[in-house]
Amino acid sequence: MKLLLEIDQQLEVVIGAIAHGGHCVARHDGQVIFVRHALPGERAVVVITSLAKNFARADVVRIIEPSADRVIPPCKYAGECGGCDFQHVSISAQRALKADVIEEQFKRLAKIDLRPEVEEVPNEFDSAGRGLHWRTRMSFKADSKGRLGLRRNHSYDIIPIDECLISVPGLIDDADNSDNDVLVKRWPPNSTVQVTIGNLGDRSSVVTQNSGTDEAMREVVGRQKVRQKVLGRTFEVAADGFWQVHPGAPVTLSRAVIDCLSPKAGEIGVDLYAGSGLFTGALLSELGSTGLIHLVESSTSGTADAKAVFGRSTNVKIHRGEALAVLRDLASEGSIDFAVLDPPRSGAGLKVLTAVATLEPRRLAYVACDPAALARDTAYLRDLGYSLRQVRAFDLFPMTHHVECVALFEICT
Repeated sequence: MKLLLEIDQQLEVVIGAIAHGGHCVARHDGQVIFVRHALPGERAVVVITSLAKNFARADVVRIIEPSADRVIPPCKYAGECGGCDFQHVSISAQRALKADVIEEQFKRLAKIDLRPEVEEVPNEFDSAGRGLHWRTRMSFKADSKGRLGLRRNHSYDIIPIDECLISVPGLIDDADNSDNDVLVKRWPPNSTVQVTIGNLGDRSSVVTQNSGTDEAMREVVGRQKVRQKVLGRTFEVAADGFWQVHPGAPVTLSRAVIDCLSPKAGEIGVDLYAGSGLFTGALLSELGSTGLIHLVESSTSGTADAKAVFGRSTNVKIHRGEALAVLRDLASEGSIDFAVLDPPRSGAGLKVLTAVATLEPRRLAYVACDPAALARDTAYLRDLGYSLRQVRAFDLFPMTHHVECVALFEICT
């Protein structure tokens, strides 16, 4: 169907179901419109913001009939900044919407009926459970005047801000010296500034700017490594290295993975997309002196951080390389007992999962930040002889549409 809508056109629509990506589906004369800042069941006036071949995007202009789940956004930048999708939604309704998305993705992509409860994750900075103060890492963009801000949704426009309610205390502000507040300082115009804080108080800012050549200029302000302590083990992670952003995520996910895999003393496992080795550290204490984990990570900084923690351990073998290549090398060493995967948002994919299956692990723990990728990979694993036994969902990203899942697969016997 040819789209007959126009940019800036305003329409009155009834809002339909939530869709993956933080928007709801509406229809006008049979044409699909993905609407931000709406809720299922509402009647609203929306404005068309962009057009694609088979659908349009829109934003709410005015709510005519509000949902009972609608609240006043706590953030003054809600609706402008593209960082949060659900500031207008009660926290309980946010989790219900995320459960809707998980259910729909598994039904559509894996032909499985399931609806896990989306669990609240403990956060020492948000005792009231409002879904605020959870980001320990943020990436900002400096405008032409060097003021930091966040982009509008689907836009290069920068919204300068002076606070962010989802950041943890100390990430962007300095209680001892306001001149060190990240959002007060002026930065190189048009640069990108990623700010990270560890749970032992270290803060670093990584400034990246175009050098006029093929390579960008990178500068670290603060510590090169940020310390993160989890279950008694301290990791030192590169300032712009990968680490879970919610302060409660490392412990929550580690315990969920242990619960899934039930590792026994002497077992052999693989930790894929391991980063600095969060899950290796959690599993290692369960394996005793004769167990072994193959830690697999493609990034140089990630494997360097892992070596700093596990380099002297006889129970950990660190492999730097792409997951598929390392798995093919490991095939010559025989089968393993378990595997844990924490792939990027795109998921592991058929080739990697096939290589994992070749090692014949009895149990797989799959940590996923995208329910669509997890549902697709669930279908692949089923064809490879693995059955989905459990999915747990965690609200690690309140106020956004993102949700983290931990799935348990067991080999069919």
